[in-house]
Amino acid sequence: MLKSLHIENYALIDKSDIDFNSGFVAITGETGAGKSIMLGALSLLLGQRADTKALYDHGRKCVVEAVFDIKKLNLKTLFDENDVDYADDGTLIIRREILPNGKSRGFATDTPVAVTFLKELGSSIIDIHSQHATLLLGDSGFQTSVLDSIGDGGKLLDDYRATYREYTSLKRQLERMTAEEEQNLLHPIDAYVSGIQEKINELRKDGTDQVIALNNHIAVVRENANLTKAEKQSIILENKKTLAEAKKIELQKKPEVDQLIGQAVKYLDEHYDKEYYSKVAASCEAEAAAEDARYAKELEELKAQHQKDFQKAASSAELKEEKYV
Repeated sequence: MLKSLHIENYALIDKSDIDFNSGFVAITGETGAGKSIMLGALSLLLGQRADTKALYDHGRKCVVEAVFDIKKLNLKTLFDENDVDYADDGTLIIRREILPNGKSRGFATDTPVAVTFLKELGSSIIDIHSQHATLLLGDSGFQTSVLDSIGDGGKLLDDYRATYREYTSLKRQLERMTAEEEQNLLHPIDAYVSGIQEKINELRKDGTDQVIALNNHIAVVRENANLTKAEKQSIILENKKTLAEAKKIELQKKPEVDQLIGQAVKYLDEHYDKEYYSKVAASCEAEAAAEDARYAKELEELKAQHQKDFQKAASSAELKEEKYV
């Protein structure tokens, strides 16, 4: 519930303080009296975009501050998730400041907060009904929030949210653990095999690599339509001489290359436990399945509570009198 609103240096308002009673309050006035300005200031507290054009005096900052009573709204979990202090008596003070340089700051009970938090919080503490707002009646999320607000499932909803947060957190941890385990397993193997590969590359440089390059060059020369037959024969003959030397080197280096390949294969057989990664993955999958089951159970309980709350609301004499059901 909104208890008070302080507006300073906003639009046409130099400074204004409004206190609201616990009952129904109506603010009336003719066109241009400032009703929309008050709603605009209130929207800033709900995370709407700040603009220096709204400053009354461009030489000083704009301040909009409101006091809410939120003790019945079950919002402590939201505050805990964002590391924002939650007052035990349910009092919440939101302040938004727009500086002359265009920057804006938001505070919840004197704790600096992001605009995204204000938007999420704002949707839970206040409703602004405007043109086309009735479209929300067809939104399943809005329908669920109505049931949550009038039903008896407050604690169940908190438990569900806590379980879902834990589920998503553990899921991320498992994904990181799997990646870390794989990296820890493969890093020494990669380092060793990379060292072997560097040695093999060095041995192949004047032998095998040259053989491949010369064979490719000879094939290109044969297909070159810009060369005469005599030119082709001359180039190919020269390349074949070099190719013969490269093949000799390749043959000389082959025993060393084979030996290095053998060392790599032996190392992999000794150090790469093919079953290890499978065990790690299976363990992670088992933990994820357990969290899936727990999350599904909480979800079913919440659905059952929603159904009870809906039946309770449908049987309300007050709603029937108004022909809502």
